[in-house]
Amino acid sequence: MIKNYYFFIVGILAILFSITHAWNGQTIVLPTLNVGTITTDT
Repeated sequence: MIKNYYFFIVGILAILFSITHAWNGQTIVLPTLNVGTITTDT
């Protein structure tokens, strides 16, 4: 079924890293941007 395990593992890792990277960016970057916009508006 799986012809090349190397590309299979690399594909799973790429999907996992993209999900964790997007989740990490949303949890860290968005609150800092909100704090930055609140401080600059006041």
